[in-house]
Amino acid sequence: MTAIDQRRAEPRAQIFLLPGTLHCSAEHAIIATILGSCVAVCLWDCARGNGGMNHFLLPRASGRDADERYGDIAIERLIETMSRLGSRRTDLQAKVLGGANVLPFGASAVTVGGQNVAMAMDALRCHRVPVVAHRVGGERGIKIWLDTRSGEVAVRPLSRRAHVGADEKLKRFCSSGRITRDEATSVEFGMTREAISPAR
Repeated sequence: MTAIDQRRAEPRAQIFLLPGTLHCSAEHAIIATILGSCVAVCLWDCARGNGGMNHFLLPRASGRDADERYGDIAIERLIETMSRLGSRRTDLQAKVLGGANVLPFGASAVTVGGQNVAMAMDALRCHRVPVVAHRVGGERGIKIWLDTRSGEVAVRPLSRRAHVGADEKLKRFCSSGRITRDEATSVEFGMTREAISPAR
């Protein structure tokens, strides 16, 4: 590979998603985020090479708080944004990640993570977007990277120390509605990378 080819192969942008945000790109980009009980849906257009990701905290919006912090809103807007880039729903593939069992959902045994995963799967089924792979559940957080050109997703589990720190930051976000970029990116990570599971 020549130096020019290598520069062309490198992503034009590297984006870090904070909770309650999404990003889609028709250019080559790497989109990353950190997940605990939150869920990220990664969409990839297998015909055009467009890619996008969201990061939501809770399954469903109610009242005036209809924004990308909630899965039903975040998934709909992710699909709409991909459509504006020229993607057709019939060409989209989804990967679902996150939903660790770290925060209880009220007094029930069902966790926030479990609720988020179930909502994501149901919403994608309703939109007729196939889920081709997933890496959900567990008791530890993860950091993920989406390559928008290839649709590949890399996963790195958080170390135990980082997992506890991410959980506390998530609780602060839920209570205040804010988290700073420095807080979101200052977590230490474990060094093991994992593949995500093909959907069955």
